[in-house]
Amino acid sequence: MRGSTIAVMVLAGLAAAPAARAEKASDAALARAARDTVLADIDWNGAQCDRRRTIGAWLAALTAHDAGTIRWYGGACRLADPGNPIDRGKGPCGGAEITLKAPRSRDDTATIEIYFEPAAGGKPGRPFAFRGVMQSADGWDYTRWSADFEADWLGRFPDATAARCGAAE
Repeated sequence: MRGSTIAVMVLAGLAAAPAARAEKASDAALARAARDTVLADIDWNGAQCDRRRTIGAWLAALTAHDAGTIRWYGGACRLADPGNPIDRGKGPCGGAEITLKAPRSRDDTATIEIYFEPAAGGKPGRPFAFRGVMQSADGWDYTRWSADFEADWLGRFPDATAARCGAAE
């Protein structure tokens, strides 16, 4: 009897182990992971000048002159387009909503998101994609690269304080 009790306990422990590994990352952990992701992890096209910068540092520098606040969040992807396979946003995301000092309208905010692979052990998975949306100089634009989001921002806010490629960083 004792042997079978131990066997049941071992089997129960093994059955519980995969569930623990699949535990979801908290929204706070996803927000932190998005802010701490380095550009090189999500912009593998190499369009950014200093790919060692974190998303948080890059976004703060880019928006410093024109943003009122940057609010980081985590959870389900908000910038997902279910009709486009590469923009489905099935996994967890972390992102930032940027409120502007001088918005054009009530809904004039910019948003960026980092797509993550599924969580493991309660920690966010590997970051693999960038998505952004903002009202550019020409109207609303959905971007898949941080360099494109940056170009939209600098097109709308030409006096932005962000260092440009070739400028001292």
